[in-house]
Amino acid sequence: MLGRGDKPGGYPVELAHPIELKRQSCNLTIRGWQFEVPALLTQKVTAGPDFTVTYLCSNERKLTVGIYEGMHPQQFADQKSEVAHEQAVIDGQAASWALWTGGDTNKEYHAELLFVIDPSVEPEEVFHIFITASTREELSMIREAVSRARKAKSEQTRWK
Repeated sequence: MLGRGDKPGGYPVELAHPIELKRQSCNLTIRGWQFEVPALLTQKVTAGPDFTVTYLCSNERKLTVGIYEGMHPQQFADQKSEVAHEQAVIDGQAASWALWTGGDTNKEYHAELLFVIDPSVEPEEVFHIFITASTREELSMIREAVSRARKAKSEQTRWK
């Protein structure tokens, strides 16, 4: 199982040959949650004063996944028109996907989702998952993977 380093910077989530995203994946553990992510994405962690964002990117596929952890996420869908909403359940928590399209020259597909990291802790911190993909199929695949996120059974998964 992979954990994040304690220093910002880019490093591969897992080495893999460029084949179908669906076929190769690995687990990424953040704040006691396990996320299944495509192994072909490069990981970069950015730390702010009271938040952290983990970016998973593939320039070749024009695919970006962001995982914000903190108390004050910026919701991108609030600034968009024609946003669709779909209900979701993440490890027993009710949530809602916001979905929209955009892009200046090429069509891009976007989605975002917020859910509470640990409902028993105050002040409440959330994960804000945001995705940009060049195809509807890749967006759906990443959304399905995020929907399978689970609170880790062991609390020893903090920072590795």
